[in-house]
Amino acid sequence: MPRPGQTPGPAYETGQELPKGSATDVAQLQQAVPFAQTLQALASQDAGEPEFTPGNAAEAFMFSPTDRGQEPITAGAPFGDGSNYVRQSYESDDDLMQRVASSIAAKPDAPAEVKEFLARVMRGE
Repeated sequence: MPRPGQTPGPAYETGQELPKGSATDVAQLQQAVPFAQTLQALASQDAGEPEFTPGNAAEAFMFSPTDRGQEPITAGAPFGDGSNYVRQSYESDDDLMQRVASSIAAKPDAPAEVKEFLARVMRGE
């Protein structure tokens, strides 16, 4: 494995991946292209770009860096217990539908239309 800053050697040493004689041509082409110099030139071009400055308060809010860089983006989000809507090995389709319907209907914040539909599902309609 090459060290950092070194271009790796040719990938086709034995010629088993290419037709006979082509491995030498590929190795010469790989050596002719200055990958490391090209990457260094691209890196220096990126460093010279001007830094973004927002034009108004909305842009500043949307595109500014976060104030809490070390905190996960999901910190404090109320995810709850999570769903368990995967069929168990012993469940049929009807058993799964009954279990899901009963768990959703038990939630106090479920809308009335959803509870009516789930009641029909649990009755087998």
